[in-house]
Amino acid sequence: MRSIGILILVAFLAASYNQLSLNEISFNDNFDDVQKALIKVSALSKKLTKDTTGLNTNYYFERDTLFINNKIAGNGQVTYTGKIDALNHFSQLERQEFLNSVKLLNQNYIDAGYIDSGTNLWMFIYRWDKKASSDDMRLILILNDEDILLIDPLYKIIEHKKNLFLIAGKEADVE
Repeated sequence: MRSIGILILVAFLAASYNQLSLNEISFNDNFDDVQKALIKVSALSKKLTKDTTGLNTNYYFERDTLFINNKIAGNGQVTYTGKIDALNHFSQLERQEFLNSVKLLNQNYIDAGYIDSGTNLWMFIYRWDKKASSDDMRLILILNDEDILLIDPLYKIIEHKKNLFLIAGKEADVE
């Protein structure tokens, strides 16, 4: 009987910790390094070849494989020496900076980014839980005062540090 009580306590604490980490900005690496990578990816992403499938321009990792605009761009463990069509407009330096930055973000719970068609802002998916509904998804954005006005009707701000804002949809369970 006592072991059942301990198991329930451990499950409760694990669920509470997961919810807490989902609702706070916390990275494995130095905050400033991650913020610089987000800024770099946001700036360079404006040069990405637009997605032709009708979806938002995006990138994401799935099991250490990088996809750009829903096409395989390379394995996360290699240096991406092959041709990546979505990066055609990048110089060699920009290409390497983009790839290094998205790898760093991936190591810090940010394994996807996309341009939101409604706000035209780059949104980065934070601590992606594929089982959660899209309303409960957490996003990290780099925002200025004007951008905050764009997101206010659609999202709630959970936390912010410097220029990084952690947001969720208005209907998200943020408790």
